[in-house]
Amino acid sequence: DLNQMMTVQYLERQRFEYHPELAGTPYETSLGRLGAEDAAARNLVVTQPFQPLPAGTPSDANCEFFAVTHHRVCSGFNNNWQSHGLDFGDTGISVRESLALFGYPISEEVVENGIVVQYVERQRFEYHPNNPPEWRILGGLLGSQRYDQLY
Repeated sequence: DLNQMMTVQYLERQRFEYHPELAGTPYETSLGRLGAEDAAARNLVVTQPFQPLPAGTPSDANCEFFAVTHHRVCSGFNNNWQSHGLDFGDTGISVRESLALFGYPISEEVVENGIVVQYVERQRFEYHPNNPPEWRILGGLLGSQRYDQLY
């Protein structure tokens, strides 16, 4: 979505992007916005789960509301979002570390092909209830899918 040439490397679930203009910062190598790209390519952004919630929607013990995108992250997806991030040396996992890994939520939860999913800028969270607890929330194979579309 940057409309520029750049050096990238695709992985199963992500795309690394090299940004020499950000040399010396934690963002010199960033993760692509594959969640946003996938949602746009599949024209999901016009569907109900992608429509913004009202400004001032409250956060609660189960859900975190992000005023930037007017979407929430709830339940297991919220726990996953808050407990993972890129390591910038912050105490614990900070919001900026989670944002660098996942980005903001761009949809609410929705069922796709029998799986509960939620789109964030850099990923599609998937809930797999039959997996062991530590593997119930997975990132979609968006890197592989995008690579196959392009090449």
